[in-house]
Amino acid sequence: MTGRRPVTDKNSMNVRNRRVDKTRDALLTAFRHLLLNGTYDAITVSALIKAANVGHSTFYEHFENKEALLRESFSPLLEILATAVSERPKTAAIRSVVEHFWENRRLARALFAGPARDLSAQYLAEFIDEQLRREGTARSLPVPLKARHIAESQLGLLRAWVMSPERSGAAEVSAALIGSSRALARR
Repeated sequence: MTGRRPVTDKNSMNVRNRRVDKTRDALLTAFRHLLLNGTYDAITVSALIKAANVGHSTFYEHFENKEALLRESFSPLLEILATAVSERPKTAAIRSVVEHFWENRRLARALFAGPARDLSAQYLAEFIDEQLRREGTARSLPVPLKARHIAESQLGLLRAWVMSPERSGAAEVSAALIGSSRALARR
């Protein structure tokens, strides 16, 4: 043995990365499809792998369970909502997320109900907790409790909005979400 590292073919690594990305995308797409056509608690790993056309071991190479898939698919939106507690919230991005929920009401309704809602609130509270700790906001309550309170408030407003027959604009809803989140954060 010469002690030399094996030569890595960059093209084979790119193919592998594309294959990994393609598999993850297939699982995320299957998850969203199943969520749109049923309820979160009815989704099984078996149904996911069948819809994504992958094997059990392939699923578990990418995700620990369906909760990890929910987190992966929903986290980019939750991270943006968490900025509502900031001194400088990402107002345009928050409004885009709010508009996204309106445009995808069926999916939003599934995410804001049952076990998916509890998990969504937990994940959102984790992002809000990070934001509150960075900003060093007032500590009338322990930060995790305050973060969960704000997360529940945000999801409650969004759920009420996507379920309501009365039409409010995304601008008004995102402004209310930011205003109430900031007020709760400062208390």
